[in-house]
Amino acid sequence: MNKDEIKIMKMEEVRAVVQEKIKMMQDLFAMDTDAMIQIARHYNWNEEKMSVDWFEHKSRLEHQLGITFDKSLDKKLSELKLSKP
Repeated sequence: MNKDEIKIMKMEEVRAVVQEKIKMMQDLFAMDTDAMIQIARHYNWNEEKMSVDWFEHKSRLEHQLGITFDKSLDKKLSELKLSKP
């Protein structure tokens, strides 16, 4: 589809696209659905800006958005990153 083209979608199609996008972002950010939606809305669904800002300012944004995480998950993710060849 051309950038200037408009596609009319049924509500079910929109929901499916949004759910797919949330799932993809959840895998990248390792977050639950509610937190992921909150962050995506904060960035107006701009994935590029969200990725850059989130990983650079995670602690500040967690506090600003009122998101709490299981710190053991952060430790596990760090260990996984360190163990990759």
